[in-house]
Amino acid sequence: MLHGRETEGSLQITKVFDPSGFAGTFSVGYQSGTAEAQTVILAAGHTSAALGPFATGTSCTVSEPVLPMAPSGWTFGTPLVETSPVTIVKNLPTDLFAGHHGDELHQP
Repeated sequence: MLHGRETEGSLQITKVFDPSGFAGTFSVGYQSGTAEAQTVILAAGHTSAALGPFATGTSCTVSEPVLPMAPSGWTFGTPLVETSPVTIVKNLPTDLFAGHHGDELHQP
């Protein structure tokens, strides 16, 4: 029977975004299994540290329910989370990517 680290893995989240001059950060939410939802703050192109550990086989989801304030005269496109949900794999970080549709930051 395996215990502890032999039956655990982690989650890493990458914020995919063409900043177009935007220097702010994004609040990306994640929830794994029945654990309380958490938030990680990421700048464009950055990846979180390993989050967890979570039990192997746990399903994890990522969302971006609140966008930061866009620069004056600009708007953000619709958030897109790729590969969500994911299943945690033993001893490996499982990757999720949070990005945006189409014109990521554009003038209306």
